[in-house]
Amino acid sequence: MEKKYAFTSSLVYFIIVCCFITLRILSYFNVFAFMGEGGVYFINAFFQIGILFIFPILVSKLVSKSKTKDVFYSFGYERISFKVILVSFAIGVLVYVLNTFISSFFFTILTRLGYEYTFVESSSSVLSLVLNLIFVAVLPAICEENAHRGMLMLGNKQLGVNGNIILTGLMFGLLHLNIEQFFYATLIGMFLCYIAYASGSIFPCMIIHFVNNALSVIFSFCVQRGLSAGGLMHAINVVMAKNIVFGTIVLFVVLAFSILLMKYLVRKLQVYSFEDNYKTSQKFLRDMQAKVNLYHDIYNIKTGNTKDLDAPDSYGMFNMSLEEFREFVKNNPDAVKEVVKDETPKKSKMEMRTAVLLWASIVLSGVATIFTFVFGASFIWGVI
Repeated sequence: MEKKYAFTSSLVYFIIVCCFITLRILSYFNVFAFMGEGGVYFINAFFQIGILFIFPILVSKLVSKSKTKDVFYSFGYERISFKVILVSFAIGVLVYVLNTFISSFFFTILTRLGYEYTFVESSSSVLSLVLNLIFVAVLPAICEENAHRGMLMLGNKQLGVNGNIILTGLMFGLLHLNIEQFFYATLIGMFLCYIAYASGSIFPCMIIHFVNNALSVIFSFCVQRGLSAGGLMHAINVVMAKNIVFGTIVLFVVLAFSILLMKYLVRKLQVYSFEDNYKTSQKFLRDMQAKVNLYHDIYNIKTGNTKDLDAPDSYGMFNMSLEEFREFVKNNPDAVKEVVKDETPKKSKMEMRTAVLLWASIVLSGVATIFTFVFGASFIWGVI
């Protein structure tokens, strides 16, 4: 079943790549010009919601023959606590700061290689800000994460943790079909894959993705309005672009500080996520225990054996507190290592047909990305 799903996810993703490339080419030739600005938003919503969100879920449901809620569960839609939400927002802000410097660094390299930056004029109205927050921050955060940290990561499990993170992150960066976004989008994609593994949920990835994109939209709005916040970020980009030596030094200083802070925040995310997962697992086990005890009591009543009614729990871990569990882990390191070893995703050989589809997706999106470097982003600049 795992190999069958791996093939299905790679096929679905290949179709997604073909759809996005087709959209970008049609958009370049102004095929959708007759639809006006409202049509652009409609197409954007259709591709985000229909192609990246609904399509993967429906196909996964049909292939696995599972309930819709089980598909969401397999994609990583696990509940998270308010503490995890707050930490995810903080990480999102830090990702945006790092993204600003990293994108400026790569932009400087691209301009040194002769690339001409494409500036897309946008409206400075409040309505435009709201629409951009919806179509650039909210929808991509939900739909792109559903396709990548949901379907694609699940399908690439046989690559192991590291292989999955690298490949899924790379494909996320390439799907942007834009050399200006490829480098930092790939790094963010890999980081979000790591967050998905660390938290056991797709929701922190969505929050981080949303915060990063939303801040980008807000600061772009500030630049359009001539507000000081937008001017600050614009000044950073200018300094980084004009003085590559100074910009590189600043980049590494910011990186060093940010990595330390990021390490602390990710650790907190792991701790809080573990607490959430532990409480959920305990509730599940207690519910199972209650059902078993109920069936046990019914059986005893039917057989006339009333001595064993309401038998105590024979499995102490069903009611073990979080503190007791941590003490158990501390006192049994060898047993814990064995469990971790057994639960760590193992590498397995990928089927040829699955590998061909993945490589086809990488090559197609890679060629489209290279075209934007050779001919400029406007060559394939789409509505997404």
